[in-house]
Amino acid sequence: MSKKECILKKDDKNPVFGTEKVAVLWFQGKLLELPVKNRLFGVCGKTNRIFRIAQTPYDAITIVDILIEIFQCEEKDRCLNVKCPLNKSTARSLHVYRKDFAKLPIEDQYPGLAEKLEQSFKDHPKGGFIIGAMSKDQPFEWPPPIRD
Repeated sequence: MSKKECILKKDDKNPVFGTEKVAVLWFQGKLLELPVKNRLFGVCGKTNRIFRIAQTPYDAITIVDILIEIFQCEEKDRCLNVKCPLNKSTARSLHVYRKDFAKLPIEDQYPGLAEKLEQSFKDHPKGGFIIGAMSKDQPFEWPPPIRD
C-alpha cells in the first residue's frame, strides 16, 4: 500500500473528509501457528498485517478499531507493520516485542501467514476476536458469524 492509497475521500464509508475507522481482528497466537501461543495478535483491517501484540487482555478489549486521518494513524508510534507507509514507530518503541520476534514485520518470517490474515479479513470484515477454544477446526469467534 502506498502513501497515495492512504489518502481518504469523503463518501458514505468516511463521512468526515480524511478520516476512516479501520476494523481490528484479534487472533490467539496458537491459531496463527506462532511461537507465542497464548498472546493476542491485533491485525489491521487496512493492511491485513499484524500491528500489535496485546500486552494485557485489556489491550485487546479496548482496541476495536483504528482511526486513520490523512497520513496519520493513531497506532503509528507503536505499529509492528514496519512496511506500512503510515508507520512512524522507532526501535525504542518496539523493543518490548524483540524478545519474541527478532525481525519485523512478523508475516515475513512465517510463510503463508499474510495470506491467512487477508482471508480472515474477507471472512470477518468488521473485525472481532478469533480465539482458540474447542478445536482448531472450530475456533471461538466474537462477534459470532451470522448463520443463514
